[in-house]
Amino acid sequence: MSKASKLAEARQKHHEATHREDVGEPVMNLDASDVWRKGLAPLLTLEQLERLRVALVTNDPRLEQGVTVLPRPASEDDPGEATAGCLIGFCAMGEYRRSADIEGYFAYTCAEIDTRMSEQAAARHLLNFWDDNPRDVVRADLLTEVQRTLAERRADLVNFWEAKEQE
Repeated sequence: MSKASKLAEARQKHHEATHREDVGEPVMNLDASDVWRKGLAPLLTLEQLERLRVALVTNDPRLEQGVTVLPRPASEDDPGEATAGCLIGFCAMGEYRRSADIEGYFAYTCAEIDTRMSEQAAARHLLNFWDDNPRDVVRADLLTEVQRTLAERRADLVNFWEAKEQE
């Protein structure tokens, strides 16, 4: 086997091990998808999910890559209001205004993700996917995940209320 063939085979194996190619779905790193589905999404409210969906659709500049929150707080007591946030930080912006509070939310949420995933620093899989890839790609992939999560939550609500009516 030639060196080029071995390289092509190694690339294909790596791709198959790290990507999902379901029919009709964008490709997202499996670890990032798992962290979204099992770690972060269950922690977000319907309001946060909807706000994130709109931000992804409209390419909201307040949804940043590569930072937790802007401006960065100088201290925990810094009164500065946040103007933008990362994937997790942006979700907190509806409930919190101060950059320091959003950083606290980020730390708490990452710890919760670690617990849910039984892995230290598990959030890094999703955050690295978000930070390290082209914005249009991650927006499209994450939008698919957010829409799936919203559909599941709404179906759960319908089922809940239908069951209540039958009681």
